[in-house]
Amino acid sequence: MSRQSNRSAPLYGIRCRRWALRPHQTGAPTRNRHQDDTRRRKRRANLCATLKCFLVASGSGAGLWAALALGTGWLLQGAVQGAISVLDQHAGGALLITAGLVASWLGWKLWQKSRFRRLADIPHITPEELIAALRSDRPPLLLDLRGATMIAETGPLPVPGTSPGAIVAEHDALLKAVGNWPRDRLIVTLCACPENAGAIQAARHLLDAGYRAARPLQGGYEAWMAVSAANAESPGEAIKP
Repeated sequence: MSRQSNRSAPLYGIRCRRWALRPHQTGAPTRNRHQDDTRRRKRRANLCATLKCFLVASGSGAGLWAALALGTGWLLQGAVQGAISVLDQHAGGALLITAGLVASWLGWKLWQKSRFRRLADIPHITPEELIAALRSDRPPLLLDLRGATMIAETGPLPVPGTSPGAIVAEHDALLKAVGNWPRDRLIVTLCACPENAGAIQAARHLLDAGYRAARPLQGGYEAWMAVSAANAESPGEAIKP
């Protein structure tokens, strides 16, 4: 009996110690679970509050716009009805006025196109002719009218090395860009505008100012870039700016 009691005593002590440690071991996870549950409840409450605020704000905005539209319609109902009645009474006249406005707009566009054709009816110079003239003993003055933004993006205009190079010019300062250039020597204007409009306008302005040999470049900037590389001074050599 003494042996059994001696053997069971340590076991009983161990069991007691294990039992005593169980509350301490399970207490921390219980607190953590309570904290996690509290955090989840707070997040759900915040989400619900945010959703409620969003719904309230959206509903208020929609109601405000609807009320504004309804109020405007109610205030202007007399004017709208009056305008409708006037249109009913004078439908034929309104159609005639609309047709007259459309015809006037089309006529103005046709007049502008005809005016541009008359303005563009001046001698042009081809890129091949310009390259040959730039390599001659008396190279022409080449005016670059592309604009500062495009020149900054694409770089200076490539021309043969023997020429004086292209001069960046603006329409408001053409005579300043020309300077003391002889009035009988060739001046070529170049731009990147649709239908070469800027170069034609500049050449016409120079012709009116007494420069008898002002010519716009046929095809503009794109034509010049396409032909200049093929007409370089030697095969495989591009024209350098």
